[in-house]
Amino acid sequence: MSRSHLPDSSIGIILGLTHKDTTQAEIAEIVSCSQSTVSRVLNDYNIETFKTRTPRPVRPKKTTPHDKRKLVHLALTNRYATLSDITNLSGLNISTTTVSRRLKEHDLVKRIARRKPMLTAHHMATRLRWAMEHRNWTVQQWGTVIWSNETLVQIGFDFKQTLVFCRPREEAAQGCTTVSFKGSRVSIMVWGCFHGTQLGPLLICDDRGIGTDEYIDILTDSLFLFIDDVVGGPDDEETIRMHPLEYYIFQQDGAPCHTSVDTRSFLQEHDIPLMEWPSMSPDLNPIENLWTMLKQAFHR
Repeated sequence: MSRSHLPDSSIGIILGLTHKDTTQAEIAEIVSCSQSTVSRVLNDYNIETFKTRTPRPVRPKKTTPHDKRKLVHLALTNRYATLSDITNLSGLNISTTTVSRRLKEHDLVKRIARRKPMLTAHHMATRLRWAMEHRNWTVQQWGTVIWSNETLVQIGFDFKQTLVFCRPREEAAQGCTTVSFKGSRVSIMVWGCFHGTQLGPLLICDDRGIGTDEYIDILTDSLFLFIDDVVGGPDDEETIRMHPLEYYIFQQDGAPCHTSVDTRSFLQEHDIPLMEWPSMSPDLNPIENLWTMLKQAFHR
């Protein structure tokens, strides 16, 4: 073991044993190092003060504080640039490794960019207004919302990344890969809803997609039956209606089939209150968490 790899505790033992007139050979055997390492430690350290006689030279950094601030500024104003781009833009005679280290000192590292909806200033304003209007809602108030949405389920496609244990150069070995299939994937569009902790029906939609007529059929076949289960149907004499139908709010996004004149007229005729929903806001809908769980279970 070389002196440079000796921990401070081992150096302390060497210096301490020297005071007890222990030979260098005996100290080397106790610390599990060579006698030459013990000799170098005794030469480099003051036995009385346990301090180094000549401090090790510190390698000067190739960048100044001003250079570091410049690199951070370039990274924050060119977030999608590569390390090579940042290095070239800086005009400094340094390597990309040095740039990476300087940025890491400021917690700036490359990460996979998350995919988010494209938001305009109008989208941001309406989302903020919706959040401010609902920020003080209680659990009971959120419990009045019936959340709904459609999603696309692809057969034979796992949307999550699969992590495996493998050694270097085993990335393509059998047992370290996942299976992919040729040809187009089969996709199924489904509609679902939920309320509180109660799941609603899951309906498979037509292959041709969902238009206004198809959506009204979905509401008739699924939503109304679910509402009857929640509040008690008009012909269900054994069920005590805990809340009037107006107590519940139906949430749907701004898809054309949802906001068409016929759909809105249909919901008004059946006294279904609608939640005002900001456009481009799938991340505000908690049903997205259920879709993730559904797709994971479906893929398994």
